[in-house]
Amino acid sequence: MKSLKIECVIFERNPLLIDFNKLRTNENETINFDNYISIDLNVDMVLKALFEKDDPDYELDFPKDRLISDSFMDDLICFINDENKIAPPILELVGQRVIIRDGKHRLGLMRFLNMQTIPFLVLKSNIEKFKYLS
Repeated sequence: MKSLKIECVIFERNPLLIDFNKLRTNENETINFDNYISIDLNVDMVLKALFEKDDPDYELDFPKDRLISDSFMDDLICFINDENKIAPPILELVGQRVIIRDGKHRLGLMRFLNMQTIPFLVLKSNIEKFKYLS
């Protein structure tokens, strides 16, 4: 695990300005970012929405007291420490269920850093359906 000394996390809120070539994701090829908008949401409320009602499993996948250590997390920490802006996690609705399309490591790191509210990218057409998570 790389050093966890993180001075500052800066999100790029404009999805059209995100340089996904610097992130380990393939989502940039399948998403039309003209249709997305950044919205600030509560991290814990988003995590609760990702799992079935009363399912505490998000504590296993997104623990507050430790990081899931892997090469993706190491790269993310280095990326942030090099003062790069990061993309907000991308949330989508599948039926009535909230899913993370991209950004599980970013969300896990923000929770570990005890950030209460962070930006997420959501479809403009679904923004009202996510506001209850703010």
